[in-house]
Amino acid sequence: MPLTAMAAATAARLRGAELTYGEVGRTTGPLPAGYHHVRRVAVIGVGAAVFAEAADSLLGLRHAARAPGKR
Repeated sequence: MPLTAMAAATAARLRGAELTYGEVGRTTGPLPAGYHHVRRVAVIGVGAAVFAEAADSLLGLRHAARAPGKR
């Protein structure tokens, strides 16, 4: 799924939408209890092309398809 710009009307609607969870802003300090917290850092490359491929993969949920137990 290639990246495309979001329509201005959609962006405006989302900016004004109510959030659906109570822990808004909780990642600025200690993470809230009751969730599984995973922190992982990996260097995947350098440059705009690598960034675009990584973003495309995340937004296309390809990472979920490659997750353990999901093959």
